[in-house]
Amino acid sequence: MQGLIIEDDAALRDLWRIALEREGHQIDTAANVAEATNMLRFNSYDAILLDLWLDGVNALELAAFIGYTSPAARIVVITGSNMYPRGEIFRDVANVAYVLRKPVPIKDVTTCIAHLERTSARRLSAVGL
Repeated sequence: MQGLIIEDDAALRDLWRIALEREGHQIDTAANVAEATNMLRFNSYDAILLDLWLDGVNALELAAFIGYTSPAARIVVITGSNMYPRGEIFRDVANVAYVLRKPVPIKDVTTCIAHLERTSARRLSAVGL
């Protein structure tokens, strides 16, 4: 699975990247909205880990951009905020598959990506691809 991690905390970004690469995934990383936007313009992703707050800026517009540039990509939002307490983000951004609250156990991150990979493979086989 081709993935993109968008996280401004370098330690978390590297931890998640290493864990997902050990699971056999190809992972790119971005530290801010500008880097992520550039990556999304030139690459296609199956799954994206997105910190909802990047350098103090709400990344919801970036999530909408992901839906436009990579409509098949599934987004795992990771946040330390209390925004969207009732799951409103699922209504506002169609690509969001999961919301994980910080601090996030690494096993939760790898499990979400593994689940997205399995469900994506089933979806493709159902349409004959």
